[in-house]
Amino acid sequence: MAIISSVLLIGASVLSVSSQTTTAPPASTPTLGNSPLPLTQYSFTYPNLPEQVNPFPVGRGPQSGYNICNSTTEGSKSLCQTMFLNSIEDFCLWGSPKPNGVVGDVEAEVVAYCSKPGHGTRIMPPGTLTAVQFIQTPGYIQVTGLFNQTGIGLKASDSGGELDPHGADKAGNPLGGLLFSNNLPGAKNNTITQVKNWSNFVGSNQFCFKACNNKITSPDYCLNIYDVEGCDFNMPASYKPNEFSVCLGDNQNPPGGDPVIPATSSCTTYSSTDLYPNTATTSTTATGSVSGSASGSGVTATSTKASSASSDASPAIGMPGFGLFAFYVSTIVGAMVGVVAVL
Repeated sequence: MAIISSVLLIGASVLSVSSQTTTAPPASTPTLGNSPLPLTQYSFTYPNLPEQVNPFPVGRGPQSGYNICNSTTEGSKSLCQTMFLNSIEDFCLWGSPKPNGVVGDVEAEVVAYCSKPGHGTRIMPPGTLTAVQFIQTPGYIQVTGLFNQTGIGLKASDSGGELDPHGADKAGNPLGGLLFSNNLPGAKNNTITQVKNWSNFVGSNQFCFKACNNKITSPDYCLNIYDVEGCDFNMPASYKPNEFSVCLGDNQNPPGGDPVIPATSSCTTYSSTDLYPNTATTSTTATGSVSGSASGSGVTATSTKASSASSDASPAIGMPGFGLFAFYVSTIVGAMVGVVAVL
């Protein structure tokens, strides 16, 4: 019996070691005491994100949504506040968490609406995007266009406003909102990189979104002080109805200068049906990493914790596969049977 006990002890030790190889926990949120840091001071390596960048009941906080987003959060009630700007067919915009929202009223609570599934967000309904131009320059990537803004929860008559990672309190709009890209100038190709400086205008059925090269701080192509001037002033582009194109481009004059449309080259045009064939989603409920109701959103996220980030993530280091577990069990049981046979 002592031998059997030893075998069982060894087996328990093996299982204990294997159980320690678990999925990496969410990143912790650096703080200044019990207050959040300015949003631009947070650095995260995707997909190792916190549940909330700003969980602090300070100022306008806490954050209303969550940053860990995956298939369990994707759908029409998602409160995901992590978004992507990758390409003409794969980008997101900030939109209202409730129907008929007005940017000025919901800017702290806006959530991500994406052009395709896979990011754990809300999905833009078919027909939302009516013109899109994606431009890549040395200083930034930019997506601009025309759309039916009710597709991202905004009131049809809303003239809109700007969302950015700054704000008067430096906490950003939305609070805790993060942007990532696998196509950012200055980053390694296809590397999912956090964008520290970005600007998104939505309203009057026009949108523009710019993600700036993290290595270029001057001039500031994402300067956000002209928030009432709109897209034509801050991100001059073609905004041509029913045109979907991808171009290389020169850097624009920094916002505040003469809003001249920069020169473009190597343009390719597309059909909208080729770019966005399946933008509808059948999901009507979503679980998130925050319990309770988002402030002012009228939408409740259950307390089910999202276990990993969206499908863009590299596979997380997780529990050993079932086959390895079965191997441990069969080895232990075999040893026990052999011992009993000897006895």
